[in-house]
Amino acid sequence: MSDDFSNKAVELGETICQEADRLVNEDRSNQYGHPKENFEVIAKLWSIILQKPITSHQVALCMILLKVSREAYKHKRDNLTDICGFAKIAEMVQ
Repeated sequence: MSDDFSNKAVELGETICQEADRLVNEDRSNQYGHPKENFEVIAKLWSIILQKPITSHQVALCMILLKVSREAYKHKRDNLTDICGFAKIAEMVQ
């Protein structure tokens, strides 16, 4: 997520969860398609590389861990927003 998205969130007075909801349902869906379909494609690609079946739910959980790792290194609103967004996607693809 770029700073432009965070700036928009601050302008709108959104919480990180509200921002994540907007990004998942609007901005990112417009860019990448529905999260369920997008994460199914990612899961298929990861399955090829890892040589074992990966689910779209596992993709979402791994993306959360990526953002947790980044947040542990240095706080950034983007990390927390993306954690919320990936949790929402995990629920959507479950």
